[in-house]
Amino acid sequence: MKPWLRAPASLPGFPRITAMAVAEGPATGAQNGRPRTAPVHPALQAGHLQQLARRARSPFILVHPTGAVPHSDWLGAALELMEGAPDLAAISGGAMEGGQRPRPTLCLDAGAMLARRSALVHSGGLARTLQGQGDGLDLAWRLWAMGQRVVSLPVGAGPGPFRPAGDSCSVYQAHWSWLQILVRNCEEEVLGRAFSSTLLRLMAAAGEAAEQTAVPCREGQRAADPAAPGAAIQHVTALRRDPAASREPRYRVSRGAGEMLVAVHDATLLLPSAFDQRKQVQALRRVPDAEIEARIGRPPLEVVEEQMAALGRAALQAEMTRAGEG
Repeated sequence: MKPWLRAPASLPGFPRITAMAVAEGPATGAQNGRPRTAPVHPALQAGHLQQLARRARSPFILVHPTGAVPHSDWLGAALELMEGAPDLAAISGGAMEGGQRPRPTLCLDAGAMLARRSALVHSGGLARTLQGQGDGLDLAWRLWAMGQRVVSLPVGAGPGPFRPAGDSCSVYQAHWSWLQILVRNCEEEVLGRAFSSTLLRLMAAAGEAAEQTAVPCREGQRAADPAAPGAAIQHVTALRRDPAASREPRYRVSRGAGEMLVAVHDATLLLPSAFDQRKQVQALRRVPDAEIEARIGRPPLEVVEEQMAALGRAALQAEMTRAGEG
């Protein structure tokens, strides 16, 4: 029997909490034909969290990185908050800069949180196709729309950080997840504008990345430097008109620029499937985004755009750095 199929046990010292330790996955490789260049949460991605939520006997689920269980003081405070507020669905660790009081948030760390078991079951839990910070943002937005709350509770200095085991992802995953979150969670009246403007924004960013990394690549050069077998995206070639040249030259651009374009392509190609998921998510909605904005202090769409854009920039910069070192 697989370990995650066994009856889960409660956390020692906290009988009302069932713990799930999340280990990092492989750092490189490809999955389902998609590039993967950063650690992922294999247990979360495979849907093990939902299996755990259905089988657990305790009312609360703690997800934490292996070797980084939060301090008992933080757990005690978080559990007290949960037990005193039936509408509080999840709590994640936060920085101490904002004080020690819990703050409403949309930035839920899916790999480091204390969640109400019933909320995970009724909301559908984490989306299996989202990576990086996307799965937590998607779940938090859905929980708020269901009329529940998500807060960040500051974590003090302790023996180990209570943070996700792998909070980064590939360029493809960052931008794919961004578009999927919009389709799944945006209200009907803003979905078209938000999705189309984000597509244009990503295509412009891909063009800028291509401009920064373009290297002339003639036919002979390409033949002498073939793509490595098995790579999901080795490089992308683009035609540029050069009036001084007898024919249009080819340029090789960074892998990151290619991944951004492929993410846009895949997101639009698979829109029918995304809208099927959207129907299920929106069927759970009880609260408009205007009310969520009043609770967290910012429009949820704005938070998602800010967080996912930052994640995408970080992934692109990391990819360009690796390419430069290579």
